[in-house]
Amino acid sequence: MKRRRFLQALPLTLTAAPVLALPREPGITTGSFTPHLSITAQPGKLRLLDLPRIMRDELDLRVLDLMTATLVSLEPKYLAELRHAAAAAGCVLTNLKMNQKGLDLANAGAAARRRCAH
Repeated sequence: MKRRRFLQALPLTLTAAPVLALPREPGITTGSFTPHLSITAQPGKLRLLDLPRIMRDELDLRVLDLMTATLVSLEPKYLAELRHAAAAAGCVLTNLKMNQKGLDLANAGAAARRRCAH
């Protein structure tokens, strides 16, 4: 996936969900859940797609900071599912931390940037 397409597919780049006022609202980073996340539903594990609902229903939180390392997929279909899950729970996805191994979006070489975005 090319960097530009990746950035366009990110939850933060689309304006489908209404913008919520978030002054001083606490949030949680998905990195806090890294050891507890699973791609599929498993006993004792969470799916990232279920996290917004759990945060809202059980913790009364609605701000979810994302880490690329916790995303199951970078494909637009999965990112749309995550955006939908957040919107349905009344949550907001914020502050995407770009922590992929080898990611160097500032590299002057186009070939190096392309390698990083795959």
